[in-house]
Amino acid sequence: MDVRADPPAPRSPVAGRRRALKYLAPGKFTIKTPKGREQAFGVDDNTKITGHGKICGEGQSCTAEQLESSTKSGVGATVVMKNGVATSIVETN
Repeated sequence: MDVRADPPAPRSPVAGRRRALKYLAPGKFTIKTPKGREQAFGVDDNTKITGHGKICGEGQSCTAEQLESSTKSGVGATVVMKNGVATSIVETN
């Protein structure tokens, strides 16, 4: 996930390294920041989710439901957030 949550920025990628993305609640997830903190964020209908085999097929567009079911045990991802909502989630292998 591309998480640069410290400090908040208008668009905050969470550092282009593989990060553990975890399910928190319906429509809510967490990811570890480069400083080791858990950052919560939401997804909405505009979030672009791209799989790499665990969320959904490699290079395919995934649904929020697929994301929720695959992240209950954690998945590596690059996430770009804006105002606490993911604009892009790309699964990493």
